Amino acid sequence: MITLVLLLLFVLQTQAQISADPAAPVTSPKASSPIASQYQSDSKSNPPGSPDIHHMYEKRNGAEAYAEYKRYYLHPPGTYQNEGATNWKKLKEMDGKPKFSSRNGHAVTNYKCPTTLWGEDGKPVECMWLAGGRSEEYQMFNLAFTERNADVWYSKYGEEWFQVDNMQGDFLNGVGNFDALHKDKTAPWFGRYGHTLDALDADGDGQTDAMVMLGGYNPNPSNDVWISKDGVEWRFAHYAPWPARAWHSTTVYKGELYVVGGTPLTNDVWVGSLTTKIVPSGASAGSRYPFTDGIAASKLTMTWSQKQAHMSDFNPFSPRAGHCLVSQLRKNTWNETADTGEMTDRMFLIGGFGGWPKEDERYDGERSRNDIFVTDNGLNWTKIEPPMDEETGRQRLSMPWGARAWHGCATFHDKDHRHIDVSIAAQETYLIDEGDGDLLMHPRIFVLGGGYIGQKQNNVVRKMEGYSDLWWTRNGQDWTKVSFEEGEGYSAYTTQEWSKTTMEDEELFLGKWGHTMNVFRKEEDLDASGAIEKTQSEPFFFSGSIPDQVELEESDVEVELTVDLNRASDFIVTNWREVSQNETDIPALMIIGGDTVDSGALVKDIFVSMPGILCEIEGVKCSERGTCAPGNYGCICFTKEFIGEYCELMNKNYVAPAARIIGVGLCLGVVIFNVILNAL
Repeated sequence: MITLVLLLLFVLQTQAQISADPAAPVTSPKASSPIASQYQSDSKSNPPGSPDIHHMYEKRNGAEAYAEYKRYYLHPPGTYQNEGATNWKKLKEMDGKPKFSSRNGHAVTNYKCPTTLWGEDGKPVECMWLAGGRSEEYQMFNLAFTERNADVWYSKYGEEWFQVDNMQGDFLNGVGNFDALHKDKTAPWFGRYGHTLDALDADGDGQTDAMVMLGGYNPNPSNDVWISKDGVEWRFAHYAPWPARAWHSTTVYKGELYVVGGTPLTNDVWVGSLTTKIVPSGASAGSRYPFTDGIAASKLTMTWSQKQAHMSDFNPFSPRAGHCLVSQLRKNTWNETADTGEMTDRMFLIGGFGGWPKEDERYDGERSRNDIFVTDNGLNWTKIEPPMDEETGRQRLSMPWGARAWHGCATFHDKDHRHIDVSIAAQETYLIDEGDGDLLMHPRIFVLGGGYIGQKQNNVVRKMEGYSDLWWTRNGQDWTKVSFEEGEGYSAYTTQEWSKTTMEDEELFLGKWGHTMNVFRKEEDLDASGAIEKTQSEPFFFSGSIPDQVELEESDVEVELTVDLNRASDFIVTNWREVSQNETDIPALMIIGGDTVDSGALVKDIFVSMPGILCEIEGVKCSERGTCAPGNYGCICFTKEFIGEYCELMNKNYVAPAARIIGVGLCLGVVIFNVILNAL
């Protein structure tokens, strides 16, 4: 009888091992075996000396094999496992349509399109606006030759561009192109590069009211201020009270426009507000014109105040130019309601070229930098210390990414909520990490490309060395590298498609500087229906192992959605994701133009971000434990054994289907055994 019971238990266990859960996805055959389960994540919960989960292949096979594996297995040249493995896509030029010339040092902002491009509902739609920049030398309207442009372009999605060809405004002698043909393609302002362009809200209603252009080389550093409400009519507001400059940086922070640094090298900080001019005469003299939607651009102006003086004792960052300035809205504590709870709006200054004056005791040369400073009020700035080195356990001497200037930076947040990351996978992890303010999924700040030049002690670099990488951070200190690179010069390779260029019929990966990167939108066929849905797409389900539409029983769908949308405090998450979004309004990053290094040329390429930038770490997609969903949905893990934004965590509460059956079988066997013993 005992033998019979043991045989029964053996049969139950064997059956459990070969049983398959019909609802469980099948692991992709291209994915390598998952990391051993004793490693819970790459966080502090791992035992001392535990390897980083993204470098397990290197531990098993060596660094050289790992590099080859990344290049030819994860990213075969010219091919990708699926669309999700692509980081960037180059937008094609529209046949027969004009486009701006190759350039760098141009300025880009998002502002409402001309009414001809508004939606069918009659509501304003945002366009990308591009102004000026440095190009190859060309002949101007007055037959003079220059490399500075005075043109304005706009686009609804980045593929089709329109040039403003009926320029109007202040064609003033000594201030701008007074002798240019009016209502033509040349702007009233002098051609320039190294300037800035921002869209500002004058009345605080949440809608931007005008574009403001500041400074730049025209040909010398300048401090002229130009305002336009439609991109066609440009009005000269005034010469700003701050010193003339170029390659400065601006950002809209707490409703005001901040201007920081620039060349001639300075570290001053100014803040400006868009408002109306003062009435010069009449009964209302001395007061400002009332602001209305129809107010003329000629009655708008900027008011300025200084936050930090040049070389102020309270300013911790050195004078610099070619740096980045971005803002980030952060949620301080956990709260289930997305729009409530205390928020902190912070502004970051990232990198740039510069240094302290030679007479200053802090002088250590003029060169590209990789330091970061942050403020939550625009006045008091704090240097962010580098992170800890995971290998040595000591604090790094500098940030993990190379010193750079003239790079691209952008805060990539949810379309409707500035304080939430754009990735749906990050938002789900935000739910898992409830209660810990340090783990809330703040919007990522991306840093891309740029160049190194300058002097550090006896090391002098006179020719720009470019970067072809991509990094992100949520707090300015801890950085994650998206890209994988190897080689140097013409033999370099990177997973960042935006750095690919052609020289003498040969494709090369070259670093780029002087480009722009901004948050905009794209169109994407999320449900692979063959058409772009103009309204909300019908919901469908995307799986970690089956990239096509998945047929599920209605009961299964209800269960999966309930688990997916509720708080995941018990670490029970779904490996299916509901996809339903307006396919014409998907947040994306846009890279425009720039100058390639190593004898490369100026370019006019436009690249739009693809799902891979939200799914890869050092070229590895979803920790090799999941697949990259379309749009901004991020990683979907192959099974519920894995959780986290990159499927980098082991679900400690996960029990495999086979194990559950074994457990039930063993319990049943024990019950039967006890019944038999009691009967004997």
